[in-house]
Amino acid sequence: MNNVCTLARAPGGQMRGAATQAMLVRIVEELQRSRCPPAAAPLRAAARRPAAKCKRYSLTDPKAKLIPLLNGIVCVECSDMSEGLLTDSAGIHRAVVFRRFCFVALSLVFLGARAQAQSVLIRSLTFEGNKSIDAGRLRSQLRVSREGGWYQPDMLGMELQNLEKFCRDEGYLHAKVGPPSVDFQADPVKGRTASIRVPISEGPLFTVGRIAVKNVQAFSPATLMQMCPLRTGQTYSRKKVAEWQYKIEDGYHTMGYIRFEATVREDIHELQKVVDCTLECKEGNAYSVGKITVVGDESINRANFKRHLLVGEGGLYNPEVISLSIQFLNQMNVYRPISDSDVEIKIDDAKSTVDLIFHLALLRKPGSL
Repeated sequence: MNNVCTLARAPGGQMRGAATQAMLVRIVEELQRSRCPPAAAPLRAAARRPAAKCKRYSLTDPKAKLIPLLNGIVCVECSDMSEGLLTDSAGIHRAVVFRRFCFVALSLVFLGARAQAQSVLIRSLTFEGNKSIDAGRLRSQLRVSREGGWYQPDMLGMELQNLEKFCRDEGYLHAKVGPPSVDFQADPVKGRTASIRVPISEGPLFTVGRIAVKNVQAFSPATLMQMCPLRTGQTYSRKKVAEWQYKIEDGYHTMGYIRFEATVREDIHELQKVVDCTLECKEGNAYSVGKITVVGDESINRANFKRHLLVGEGGLYNPEVISLSIQFLNQMNVYRPISDSDVEIKIDDAKSTVDLIFHLALLRKPGSL
């Protein structure tokens, strides 16, 4: 038993009247006629076993069911198509491809119908309770839940969480956003719409107090504090503190301190509305490059390859320099394209060294380097 579906669309996207039904019948019968092998085809008949007569179905056939779908799309389901269509490999292939197409098309139709049924147009979105943060800045943080967009409860909840984080990054550490109030209305033109009101409680504004860096030796604390974008008395921003922390970690890693760790400790003084920020560091040891090994074609000149690297044995290990070396080697067009996965890294914490193993293959004959 094989189920085959035929899709058709009525003019204007709707099913109207007997003329439309007749047009659907013609479309379905034409598709079935094109898929059935002609009776008078001696050459093709000799190349395969005799085919039974192909059954054709109309919308009035008891074995054919007309299924109305979204936007005027209809489906004719034929439950008995075992005769005539699957008598050769080409017919089997066409039937399989056609059934897969129908399955994908029906899936898209039903998903679209479900999305359209669940989506509600956002008529308006307003904020209530914000005093210092402009509504335009708040609205600019929303990417999907905007006026004229579709109301999606889950997406709105995620964006309001990000909006709350934005307010706290602006120095309002106790800011709270939501839950929203949604009023549904019926519009004769736009259909069902939603008016959303988002309550916002900003809370007090916190400023920067004291900034300190602890447990550093490779750099002076004053140097690291100069990298901080915040100064005492400015609005406290956790986002800027995180960026400062990332810059310091990146700087240490480029100097070979691959085990460097940094944590931020906040001391919040509620009465003074001040935040003291301390960056506590754990440097570890500076790691150097140990042994550089090349694995691959024996015809590769190992010594010549190492000379083209931007890092050498005994030097400080810098991940960025390794990436630059890979880019330089790929531009030479001597080896097959090298990716990060072709460089094996072995870390020896006892010796504070990093061994590099390159897996290479020549792109052209030796001696062209």
